[in-house]
Amino acid sequence: MPIRNDAELLVASLHFFSLTMDEFPPEYVNASNAGRIVGVVGVFHIIAFAFVSLRVYVRLFMVKAFGIDDTLIIISAVSIRMFESAC
Repeated sequence: MPIRNDAELLVASLHFFSLTMDEFPPEYVNASNAGRIVGVVGVFHIIAFAFVSLRVYVRLFMVKAFGIDDTLIIISAVSIRMFESAC
């Protein structure tokens, strides 16, 4: 069935984005890179968390100069983690 106007295109795209993985054709699911993408993003989140943790450790215990920039980095890391767990 060809799409004739913008309204039909909008309805078709909304239907496409509301599908779950079980409703997609098997060819699409097999060709999907979703698992690989989630894995790479997860690894980079872990690496970022490790660097933030190391920075906080150094600033608190070695340099003993914890500043507002460190507080903002912690707030950012916590915000990203909350967003990640909400998705």
